[in-house]
Amino acid sequence: MKFKKNNLRRLFVISLTISLLVACNSITIISNYDEVTDKYLTTLQQSVSIFIDSLEQFSGTDTAAFAKHQKTYDMLDNQIKILEFRVAAIPKNDQTIIIVKTIRLTILGNEDTSQPKTGLKDLHCLNDHNKSYGPSKAVLEVCRRNINQTISAALTLELAKKTGKSPQ
Repeated sequence: MKFKKNNLRRLFVISLTISLLVACNSITIISNYDEVTDKYLTTLQQSVSIFIDSLEQFSGTDTAAFAKHQKTYDMLDNQIKILEFRVAAIPKNDQTIIIVKTIRLTILGNEDTSQPKTGLKDLHCLNDHNKSYGPSKAVLEVCRRNINQTISAALTLELAKKTGKSPQ
């Protein structure tokens, strides 16, 4: 009889220990909220919005020529590189890394010539007319919508990390 009581006690202690370890050791499958990433995303969105506003204002004129905005594209590229470096340095941040890659594609496009050209920079260089006079206002609005949706997805994910609620 004593043998059974000791086994039950051991089983109880082992079960209790395992339960405590599981309760105290939360498993994280996604990174935590990162305030710096949140700020970088917000700053990038503001920069792109101001840039597209400028292109829309001067669309159809030589002021919207690609050559006159190469420095802005370089600045956006640098902002995205900083963001990419930041999100890559955070463990378990794969979802954010994927969205930031998509942000790069929607703003700067893809260097791969076999891929469709859908980024803002791609469309600015699509043909001689766009290079000389900028994309049309309609094209710029589509680009703005795509860029805003993609950056919004990244911000939504970061905020979901902060609140602990799943993004919808």
